[in-house]
Amino acid sequence: MPAYVARRSAPLQQALRSISEADAPDPHVKPSTKAVLLSALVYPGSGQLFLKRYVAAALLMGAATVALVMLVIPAVTATQQILGRLESGELALGPGFIRDVQLAVEQAVGPSTSPGLALLVIWLVSITHAWIIGRRPPK
Repeated sequence: MPAYVARRSAPLQQALRSISEADAPDPHVKPSTKAVLLSALVYPGSGQLFLKRYVAAALLMGAATVALVMLVIPAVTATQQILGRLESGELALGPGFIRDVQLAVEQAVGPSTSPGLALLVIWLVSITHAWIIGRRPPK
């Protein structure tokens, strides 16, 4: 490589090296931090699974799955009903379409927010539990 190319590419190589060093994972991250991030960003109970608390992980994952299914099934049912009403011409595309769809969703699903609230509570419990058990010293 000619000397002028090496001189010109040195700052670029240094910048790339600093970026790759900044992106490297820190091997000294606390287990409680990893567990909290897993529980918060992946799925409730995954932090407990990482900390090898299998019973707590199974309970939290099971409860979250039940709440999620209870949240998704009415949404799918409402979507199918709305699509049926669109196909039949009962709902027409136009200026009031969004209002009509909102009314149709309320009729199909109802005002029930308990599955969503339950999922939120389960998620928060999972995060808090992962933080608490991750901070305990290993046995």
